[in-house]
Amino acid sequence: MDDLAARGAPLEYWFFRTDSGDLSFLVDLIVRRGEHRAETRVASRVGDVAGVERAFSDTWSADAQGIRAGESHLGASTTRGWVGEIAWSLDVDLGPDRIRPLPPALSWLRPFDMQLVSRPTARFTGSISIGGRTWTLESRPGMVSHYWGRALPRRWTWVSVTGEATEPRLESTVLSSRIWGTPLAVTCGYFWRSGEPPAGRPVLAVMPLNGLVRSTPGAPGAARVRAWRPRRFAADVDCQAADESFADLGEGIRQSLAADVVADGRRLRGALEFRD
Repeated sequence: MDDLAARGAPLEYWFFRTDSGDLSFLVDLIVRRGEHRAETRVASRVGDVAGVERAFSDTWSADAQGIRAGESHLGASTTRGWVGEIAWSLDVDLGPDRIRPLPPALSWLRPFDMQLVSRPTARFTGSISIGGRTWTLESRPGMVSHYWGRALPRRWTWVSVTGEATEPRLESTVLSSRIWGTPLAVTCGYFWRSGEPPAGRPVLAVMPLNGLVRSTPGAPGAARVRAWRPRRFAADVDCQAADESFADLGEGIRQSLAADVVADGRRLRGALEFRD
């Protein structure tokens, strides 16, 4: 099954993000089947100006090719759409790397609130326009993710670094999830980091399957993510974003596209998101 193929779950999200110059850009396409409608949510940051735009549609389709909601579409090879004064038309290369934290047998049992598959080394070519200004992208790094399930986890910390050609890429989520929809909850998550160029191998820790991944809150808008996998690697990642850089996405989600992420002594540009 294609990573972006619809799973038919009550709640289903597809999203991508990329950066170009002074632009940071993230698009969510969301299907809430119980409400029989879809939402396109665009978070952007141009310089120091952040914004969130939304469009709702009762006309949508989600199938083996991806998601189409109103004027917006995201599939394995293209994404196009517009919301308000924001428009994009991009070719998508999902890249060679794939994060699927749950093995197939456990995934089939659906123990957690949501399941996820992510393509952390995607690339985008095309254009993005906001308020009359256009950015042209030529194989810009980014990521594409798809998650689905019965309900959003109650809380999470998400960190994403898409990087430049000579920089590492990083993606991590630590969350609290119910077990089979019961009041019993566990902390779980994953940490993925690209290999060092030119030929390093990516590393992945999944808690509770093969390692430990923890998120420790710091000052407001800050978190430390620690990951460890026996005989493989250990990582400490410090994330910080100014309070005014966070946008309210609704549903208790706060997101900054202007986070400083320090990993292996390197300061990187990234995204940081909390649900409390």
